[in-house]
Amino acid sequence: MRTAVIVGVDPGTTIGLAVLDLHGTVITLASSRNISLDQVMIIITEKGKPIIIATDKKQIPEYVRSIGAAFNAAVYAPPEDTGREEKRILTNSYLYSNDHEMDALACALLAYKHYKPLFIRIDQVLQEQQKQQYSSDVKSYLVRYPEVNISLALEHIESKNEYHKERLQRVVEKRQTPKDIAYFERKISELNRENFLLKEDKASLYKTIDCQKIELEYYKKKDQAISTIIDQKLIHKKKLLKYLQKKLDHSSKKIREVSKECELLHHGLLHFDEYVLCKRLETLGSVKDLSHIREHDILLVDNLTSVSDQTLELLTSKIQIILYKGILPRSLQSLPFHFIPVGDMKILEFREFTLCDKETYRRKKSSLDYLKIALQEFENERSKNR
Repeated sequence: MRTAVIVGVDPGTTIGLAVLDLHGTVITLASSRNISLDQVMIIITEKGKPIIIATDKKQIPEYVRSIGAAFNAAVYAPPEDTGREEKRILTNSYLYSNDHEMDALACALLAYKHYKPLFIRIDQVLQEQQKQQYSSDVKSYLVRYPEVNISLALEHIESKNEYHKERLQRVVEKRQTPKDIAYFERKISELNRENFLLKEDKASLYKTIDCQKIELEYYKKKDQAISTIIDQKLIHKKKLLKYLQKKLDHSSKKIREVSKECELLHHGLLHFDEYVLCKRLETLGSVKDLSHIREHDILLVDNLTSVSDQTLELLTSKIQIILYKGILPRSLQSLPFHFIPVGDMKILEFREFTLCDKETYRRKKSSLDYLKIALQEFENERSKNR
């Protein structure tokens, strides 16, 4: 006698199957892509006699309903659709290969959980009456006819078994004529032929399954290769995007700098009469090109610590006044230039020139002129005294 089982089904392109015995023990977990309904029924039949086909949907899928009808089994559906998290909690202590198997296992466990109290009551009643041999039959009967009580179900099954026994006994006791013997021989021959054809169909189905497994393996490898190519392309795209973002950030920074410089220049041009135009150098060190500096230009130098004799020689014939930032080195104080510290002077700085506040510039230049006159007078006085 085949084992009574509960079957959980996850329908779709990939079918998930879970088979439990009536004690809730997992007999098998399986999943397969593009498998026919007939093949699914063969797999189920090999594992036992299904008395419950289970789904995790409130609305029973047509696929699940078809399997239930084919096996004359009860179909279990929960009162509400089962959520993903609830299924994970249900199957947490079991091993499965993919989500389809997990869903099928959750279906079967939900059905077992629902019918477990009934199964326990049936076993208790049968144990009291010492009729445990009818456990699977009574459970199978009551899941299909829940309105019947256990005693009536047991009575129905016992009477059915008794009827079959009596019928078998009558057949055995009946005196068979040669005509009867010929009839049964023909029947046996027909059944043997039918059995042979069924075995051939079974072999054909297994061959089809093997071919589909090979085809599935091929597509798995193909999918993996495609996934690898896609991943590589994604990595390349991400690197390119990162490079372009960096370039965009750099361009945005340059735009902000140029925009700020344009605003300063606009302000300087609107108030040009309030400023003095100064040509700009970073240092007085080695400078490749001084062609933009004209005679009598005013020069602003960012740092006087670096000095080149060649640069000084080129500037001596053109420049008289040098504005500077920071400290004036002692070695430069004897040079034939008027050095004016920028200090608190308001300036608008650009790459190659600077606009300096005219009033502050004139005040500092005047102070420098008075100082030079005073020094000159002091030198003249000393010469006379000698």
